[in-house]
Amino acid sequence: MDTNQNKRASTFDPGKWERHPLLDRLRKFWSLFIKFVTPDRIEFARKTGPGVIVLYMLFVVYALRRFTQHPISSQMFQKALTLARHRYAKLVASGSVIGTVGFAIAAIYSYMRLIAFPTPRTDIPLDQRPFIAFGGAFFLYPFYWGVVSYVRDNFDCADIRAGGLSAGVFSLGSLLADIRPTEEMESCSYLFKGLLAEYGSVLFIDAEKFARDLCKEKHVLGYTDNRCAELRDRKCYYSGVSELAWHKVFGIPLIPYLKHVVIGTPPTVEGLSKLILGTCTILPLVGTPLALEGRNGKWALDGALSAGYAIPDDQDLSRVVRVTPWPVMPSDICMPFMPWFHLWNCAFPPDAKRHLELFQIGYKCAMEKHDMFIAKGLKPLNPSTTNGSASSRINGLAKYKREFERCAALATKEKSFSRASVSHAWGMDRFASQTESRSSKLTNARMSSRGLRSLNADSKSSVTEDDSPPPTPTFS
Repeated sequence: MDTNQNKRASTFDPGKWERHPLLDRLRKFWSLFIKFVTPDRIEFARKTGPGVIVLYMLFVVYALRRFTQHPISSQMFQKALTLARHRYAKLVASGSVIGTVGFAIAAIYSYMRLIAFPTPRTDIPLDQRPFIAFGGAFFLYPFYWGVVSYVRDNFDCADIRAGGLSAGVFSLGSLLADIRPTEEMESCSYLFKGLLAEYGSVLFIDAEKFARDLCKEKHVLGYTDNRCAELRDRKCYYSGVSELAWHKVFGIPLIPYLKHVVIGTPPTVEGLSKLILGTCTILPLVGTPLALEGRNGKWALDGALSAGYAIPDDQDLSRVVRVTPWPVMPSDICMPFMPWFHLWNCAFPPDAKRHLELFQIGYKCAMEKHDMFIAKGLKPLNPSTTNGSASSRINGLAKYKREFERCAALATKEKSFSRASVSHAWGMDRFASQTESRSSKLTNARMSSRGLRSLNADSKSSVTEDDSPPPTPTFS
């Protein structure tokens, strides 16, 4: 075996601090640490935690009582009082109090900015189309694809708008660019597996290189510059980033803060890929941030750091559907609180099992809000669903489960598929006649980009090549 091929790409490059060997050690330590945390252990800690806290408090009370009865305790108390009267101790204490109060004020201010809803504009014409806004999600983004899949199954998506912050931006292609959710999810999972294979964990990744890889995947999915230009002309695809700005006092910039900037679709696939990565850039996941075109060289940071949702100024706010996995955020559709996901697994790329679980939760949450979608202006594909009856609504969960099992990166069963076999899963629903030919072309493009044999070359032969990255850490 050629050792050069297996050599990790994160070998130190003097021009890239993200490739420093020290960071490799941090990534390895982090991967080893998370292997010890499982859903069963999280649940055990949740159940036993209150009892452990009570026992600890009783132990502290008992220990304090015994300690105060010892002669040395009075001597230590007197020394502590003497130290507290010292001016340096008072200075440190005052500084700590001021710092704590300042941090609390900054935290409250930041949270209030995140949950604040935009002020309706009255000085410009408002767009009356329905708008679905996806907030930040970390690695709970498969929840959004469940919501998107239900919307695609039951509503006309030809004339809607959408915006995504951070991981919420991943769902926009499925909703607006006619990319099937399974395709987007498979592509995203493939990219993350590549990162895990290259770096060992998703920490301090090289933003420029990942933007190039993301651009290649967007081309494989069928994105073109013309399609990006079409989305831009329709004014339907938005994301948001955070940029460093300064509050001025008497004209002097003194107080830094993160300013939220809503950005429409860039005219090229390369620009779109950089925007997607820009709205997801946060330390320690990403190294040096990117500077987006037309932003005067300013770094683009995670959009969820400065706003809850990316909503353009010209949107009619009465037609906005807010979707988030976080119960602490204002929303119209929200994922119910689940300790394993919200307290731990949200920080790591989901495996096949987590993809399916989060997808199902999102689909069911959207199904419960069917009438709300109608009230916001979405048009049902089946008009009979407008009378409140759920009997005629499409429940496509079984269909999507079959699609998941046919994707190597998403299958929960232990099977070995090449990415080419995804084509057998696509085209099983009402879009079958339109999707089958596009899926065949997409499959051939994906296989060609990976150096694999086309399915059309020999339809009777089985495809056994597997272009998935080497085995990676399992987050389950």
